[in-house]
Amino acid sequence: MKTFVITTTCVFLVIVMVQAAPTPPTPTPPPAIPPSKLAFQWPVTLCAAKPCKELKGKVPPPELFRLHGLWPTNSDWTISLSGCPGVNFTANPIDDIRPALRQYWPSYLEPENGFWRHEWESHGMCSNLPPRQFFEKGLQLARLHSKALLPALAKSKIKLGTSSTPLGIRDAILQGMGVSCQLKCFEDAGKQYGLQEIYLCLDPNFDLHNCTDKGWLQGCGPYKDDKKTRVNIPINRA
Repeated sequence: MKTFVITTTCVFLVIVMVQAAPTPPTPTPPPAIPPSKLAFQWPVTLCAAKPCKELKGKVPPPELFRLHGLWPTNSDWTISLSGCPGVNFTANPIDDIRPALRQYWPSYLEPENGFWRHEWESHGMCSNLPPRQFFEKGLQLARLHSKALLPALAKSKIKLGTSSTPLGIRDAILQGMGVSCQLKCFEDAGKQYGLQEIYLCLDPNFDLHNCTDKGWLQGCGPYKDDKKTRVNIPINRA
């Protein structure tokens, strides 16, 4: 009888201890990835707008739009996020992908480490990705989409060295890539507009998404008179 009481008591204590054990804390979910946009720049227009010191006198290659940046944004892609906390930029995590960065995500205006540091500290810190993963994601997306831009324009008979209306360029990207985009132009001293950047909007999964109409055109002349506003896609004359 004593043995039965002791055994029952021990079992009861074990049950009580198990029930009283604290529940392990729920793991903190990873930070949400925000929407973003890919900023592709046309080097010839960029170097007409600003001195491209890093080319050291060479003309920029005209055959490809190059990545300016992967920029996290608000929900409608109209405001780039900035001022986010994060780790400082160091070149070590990207040393082995540097050749690919030079090809798809090059710096034209300043030494490359300074440019990539700026892209990380101004934009990458808001991506909720580690530095290495941020640059790898930018490269992956640049490889995927940069070579599709010129064929999309050519399909609508917009070729290098020619011009089109802002809406014509936007419609060409829509027809060729299936999504609407945003545009940025540069106005030269002769009041001529050159296509400087094309922005592709991305959802939090980094899939292409239609950009909203709000703020889709920057510096490309009087949009209300679109038929008279011509935007050039210049080529090197050298």
